[in-house]
Amino acid sequence: MAARSQQPLCMITLHLQSRTDKSRSTLFIASAQSQAILSTLGTMQAIGSLHAYQHLI
Repeated sequence: MAARSQQPLCMITLHLQSRTDKSRSTLFIASAQSQAILSTLGTMQAIGSLHAYQHLI
C-alpha cells in the first residue's frame, strides 16, 4: 500500500522538476534577449551622439 501511494508523488516531483527546468531556460532566453536589446540600444545611442557631434562641428 505504501509503495502505491509513493508512486504518484514521484511522478509529481518529476513533473515539477521539468516545469522548473522550462522556466529556468525561459528566464535564460529572456535575459539573453534583454542583453541583446540593451547592447543594441547602447549602439544606437553611440551612433546618435556621434551624429550629433558631427552636426556641431
